[in-house]
Amino acid sequence: MMQDIVVIRRPDNVPPGFLFKPSDEDLVLLYLKNKTENPQGFHVEFMPDANIYDCHPERLLYTYEFAQGNKDAYFFSKREKKFGHGDRANRIVKDGCGLWSKSIPKKPVNGGVDGRVIGHKSGLVFFNGKKESKDGKTNWLMKEFEISDEQDQSTKNSEEAGCSNMKSYDLVLCHVYENVEDKK
Repeated sequence: MMQDIVVIRRPDNVPPGFLFKPSDEDLVLLYLKNKTENPQGFHVEFMPDANIYDCHPERLLYTYEFAQGNKDAYFFSKREKKFGHGDRANRIVKDGCGLWSKSIPKKPVNGGVDGRVIGHKSGLVFFNGKKESKDGKTNWLMKEFEISDEQDQSTKNSEEAGCSNMKSYDLVLCHVYENVEDKK
């Protein structure tokens, strides 16, 4: 079955100073859910598909050609399991420069008219080196969004129909940014 291709582009006539600041609900329902249901056909020009665990966050933004000085970006990323049989994520950066560590436990993202849980978000901080240490802590932060199990029911139904092999755990939407207030 052929899936529709959906491309969301940033308008060319965006006024100066315009910032993309979607709600958590929008990130889960409008972006992550659509990407999970249609991984090959859903594209957002300013939200590239990337493995955020390949390199240092600053290099990641440079690699995906975000404007110089822009320290704020959104990515779709496949999440790798630390162990093949579990659900624990492997957040060690592949080039050996550091790791992402949870700084805020998983919190529910509520949405819809009834306020049901549609997803979860976690806060992470980037550490230079191979271990978490006070000296290695950086100002790079990430919010990681995932779809809740309840929200994933429609995806599971499409998997059974042979439409998608993407599971909600496999894909996350990541908001990577540098906290410049900590530098002052």
